[in-house]
Formats: sequence, structure tokens, C-alpha cells
Amino acid sequence: MSRDFYWTAMSVFHARALVRLRMVEEAAEFYAELRLWSRTVAGLNSGSVVFGPMDVVLAELADLLDDPAAAAHHRHAATRIRSRIEAGLSELGRR
Repeated sequence: MSRDFYWTAMSVFHARALVRLRMVEEAAEFYAELRLWSRTVAGLNSGSVVFGPMDVVLAELADLLDDPAAAAHHRHAATRIRSRIEAGLSELGRR
């Protein structure tokens, strides 16, 4: 997969397909690569589509990889990211 503006957006599709198809080995490799995108918003860099916190997808991969501690960590990170985004949007709405 090429690393263009849509890479993180397409990565969401790729990761979720790996999870649904239970492709554990491939998911482990992809999880290692996607962890670099933890605490980001998937697709936001494309300027055209947003899928929410990448940590949601990372948690799904961690679940498949039977790593509940990592899944919990990613879910917590996703919650923090959502809270920061909501706070920022709320602040914009008050201006």
C-alpha cells in the first residue's frame, strides 16, 4: 500500500478486514506498523475523510492478537483523543 494522503484512511479498511477475516499473522505485522499512528485521527491527514481515533482500530487488532492489556490501552487513548476533540469543537462553538 502506497504512503500517500489516503494511507491512514485505507489502513482502517485493511486492518478491519484482517480482523474480520481473523488473519492473525498479517494483523500482527500490520499492528506493529500502525502503532506509530497511535493518538492520531485516522484519515484526517487526507483532508477528505475521518474515521476517528486510530486507537480504536489498534484496539480491534490487539483483541485479535489476544492482547487485552494493549487493547485496553488503545481504548483509553481513543477516549482521551475523543475528549480533546470534543473540547476543542465545543470551544470553537463558543466563539
